[in-house]
Order: sequence, then structure tokens, then C-alpha cells
Amino acid sequence: MSKDEGTTLYFVKTYQGLEDILAEELISMGCADVNTEYRGVSFKGNKALLYEVLYTSRYAIRVLEHMFEFNVRSEQELYDGITEGFKWHELFDVEQTFAIDAIIRDSFATHSKYMALKAKDAIVDQFSNIYGKRPNINTEAPDYLIHLHIYRDSCKVYLDASGKSLHLRGYKKHLGKAPLSEVLAAAMVKLSGWDKETLFLDPMCGSGTLLIEAALLSMNWPSQYFRESMGCHTWNNFDSHVWEQMKSRVNANRQSSPKADIIGYDRHPIAVRKCIDNVIGSRLYGDIKVSIQDFFTLTAPDRPSLMMFNPPYDERIKIRDAQTFYEKIGNTLKQNWAGHTVWILAPDGPATKKIGLRPSAKIPLMNGPIPCQFLKFEMYEGSKKSHKDES
Repeated sequence: MSKDEGTTLYFVKTYQGLEDILAEELISMGCADVNTEYRGVSFKGNKALLYEVLYTSRYAIRVLEHMFEFNVRSEQELYDGITEGFKWHELFDVEQTFAIDAIIRDSFATHSKYMALKAKDAIVDQFSNIYGKRPNINTEAPDYLIHLHIYRDSCKVYLDASGKSLHLRGYKKHLGKAPLSEVLAAAMVKLSGWDKETLFLDPMCGSGTLLIEAALLSMNWPSQYFRESMGCHTWNNFDSHVWEQMKSRVNANRQSSPKADIIGYDRHPIAVRKCIDNVIGSRLYGDIKVSIQDFFTLTAPDRPSLMMFNPPYDERIKIRDAQTFYEKIGNTLKQNWAGHTVWILAPDGPATKKIGLRPSAKIPLMNGPIPCQFLKFEMYEGSKKSHKDES
């Protein structure tokens, strides 16, 4: 467990493709022994650093505290390893609740829920043997959320310091039909290299996630500023004094407003209404401007902008003709957006190629289960001529 005077090993989960920027972020906070892994980054730090990562990281989904690990090749070895590897009654009280999540990869085990059940039995049996009583399971809001990562013949056991996923920032009142994860949105803004001063536009803003995350980044607001609790808040060793000290220090660096104009459009009035509600929820009303406008008839501003959007994929939001839709996006960019920089998160597949422009950067990302490309288009003056043979 974490101790102020020592360091503990942590594992920070993120989306595939975001490991490097997460590692850079952790290093900038002062984390030690930072190592990128599959869909995550490990680091060492003390309790104060753990709290700062939880409160400020823009690219973390969960922050897990490493407890112990053991070899496992059977159900019995799993049960024995959980029972003998840790004194659970010293971690939490019999009156407290817990839950277990298991992730299995290339292992003897095939059912993660069954492995979680076996681990649960091991823990409650240990309590029963000592106290004659068993702690209760609470899958919705446990005092302690335990993670098992079973890979081949190894089982790593973690405590989830986050509780609910860290993409749930706490500012959204509405999700929309195909919501973009706050973590992915923040990463897109970071990966674009936006200078925080150039006009930022999202012409298909939906629920407003890109707009809000861009504003929070530009104003140096911590990612979890609006969130009320973390998983570690119910731990017996939670230090509220250290937590409040960290928050005060971090919050003192916030800026009152963004330097750049941040503007969103959507052609659907209901989407715009929901976006405005989310902007209000993030206390950014007045800093982010949102209005009803169709991208295909939108007049480009007379100054350079960075335009970023996540068009429909014909998955959760259906498109009548995806290839024609993406071809229309490309034609609109060529005709109307010379002098602007454009970033589009688009799914892998034939429809995206119909944009008909050669990207100057291409970054593979996952939007939920959908493999995507984050594409950059430099719309130079005369781009229609220079790109006429690239479709």
C-alpha cells in the first residue's frame, strides 16, 4: 500500500495508441520509473503523486495500485494465490464492501467472471476463517475495487484508486447518440499540437466533448475538477489532508478564460441544445460559443483556425451513403477551407478514402471498438489544384 515516506508501483490504463502521451504526462508530473506497456503506463510514486495523477491526468482511464502477483496455471492456484498472497483483513474491514474485475489474456482461464468469482470466494473465506463473518459484495460502488490481470501463467493483483472510469469527468449532462470519450477527445487536442491561441473549431460538435476538453486544456484546469469522488476516498488509508493540499496547489494554476476563441457548430438543434447544457455544466458558458449550422454550408472564418471533428461513422449514427458523405466532406474542405488546418477522426475503411485529400499526418487510434485514423489536412491556398489528382 502507498506510504508517504516511500514509493509504490502503479499502473495507469489508457486507450490503445495513447500510451506515449500518457507517459510524457506522467513524467512531467515527476513520476519515476515510467514504462509504457500494452494499453497503459506504469510508474512509481508516493501517495501525493498518486492523488495528483488521479486529479489531473487527461489521458488516464484508471489508476491501479499494484498489490502483489503470483504464478497461476489452474483455478486452485488462483484461489490459493489470492488467499495466501495477502492479508485482506488488514486492508479493509468486514463491514466494508468490495468487488473484483478480472481481465484474461492468453491464459488457462477462459471466463473472466468465473475467475473473479473464485477470487471473491478466496477473500471472503479468509474473513470467515478469522471473524466468522464475510464482507459484502457491491458491484456498483464498492469501498475497494480489486483488479486481476491474468496473462499467460501470471496473475497481477491491483487496487483501483479511480473508482469509476476517469473519462467520466463530471461535467456532462447529456451524452448524445455517439459520445466521444473525454479521454480520447483530450488526447486528440494534445496530438494535434494546438497552440491554445489559434481559433479552435468543431463543425460537428455533438455533445461538445472536443470543445470542452480543448478549453480545459487551454485554461490548465485539472481533468477531474468537476468530479466529486475517487475510489481511493473510501480506502482506510486515504489521507484527506494530502488530497486537499494537492488540489489547492493544482487549482492555483488555473486560468480564468481561454486565450483562443473556441466555437462549435452542429446542424441538429437538439444536439446544439445538449452541447450548450454540457458547456454550462463545465462552467464554460461564455468561453465556448455554440450555434446551429451545417458544416457543408458553413462560411470559413477570415483568420487561420484549427478545425477538428469526429464525423458520423455509419455505426451508432447511420449515414444514408457513407462514401458520398465523406466525399462531400473532402470537397467542402477543398472549396471553402484554404488556409486552415483540419483534423478528422475517421474510421478505417473505404468511405474515409473518399475524402480525397492526402493527409500530412496519420495517427492510428481506437474510438471504442472502432479502429480509426486521426488525419491531419493542411488546407493551403490553392489546395484544390494541388490535390486534384489525389482523390
